[in-house]
Amino acid sequence: MVPLQVLWAKVGQHRAIGTSLAAIVPIALAGVPVYALAGGHVDFRLVVPLVVGAVFGAYVGARAMARVPEDKLRAVVALVLLVAGFKQLVFPG
Repeated sequence: MVPLQVLWAKVGQHRAIGTSLAAIVPIALAGVPVYALAGGHVDFRLVVPLVVGAVFGAYVGARAMARVPEDKLRAVVALVLLVAGFKQLVFPG
C-alpha cells in the first residue's frame, strides 16, 4: 500500500505510512471474524500478547518515524521491501 501511494499517487512517505497504518485497523477488524467464521485458524490465546506488542511497537515506531527525514525514510522502506522480496525468492513459502 505504501509504495503505491508514494509512486502512483505521489503522496509523501510519512503521509503514506500514516495512511496505511490507519487503513489496517478496519481491514483487520473486518477480516478476522470473516476468516475465523469461514473455518480459518485463529489462535485467540495469542491475540492479547500480540496486540500489546503491536501497540507498543507502533507507538515507538511512529515516534521514531516522525523524526526521520523523508529521503532516509524512503530508503529504509525500499531496503525492507528488497530484503523481504529477496527472502521470498530464496526461501519461498
